[in-house]
Amino acid sequence: MKLYAGNLPWSVTDTDVQNLFNDIGPVQSAQVIIDRDSGRSRGFGFVQMEQSDATHSCVSPGLARRIRVLYAAATT
Repeated sequence: MKLYAGNLPWSVTDTDVQNLFNDIGPVQSAQVIIDRDSGRSRGFGFVQMEQSDATHSCVSPGLARRIRVLYAAATT
């Protein structure tokens, strides 16, 4: 299942997001989308998880902000 993770801090990395979602269930991959001009996070990313019972919203004390989690739309 692919999830969209939004409202991420600009300083977040792929590893940070993967570690956050590992608390929910096994993560296959995590990718933070990087701005090509500035080289920093655009504030969102995608997480591929093995389980389908993830929550839609979670709070991470490590990142100290609320993260929005949705099912990612399938691309054609």
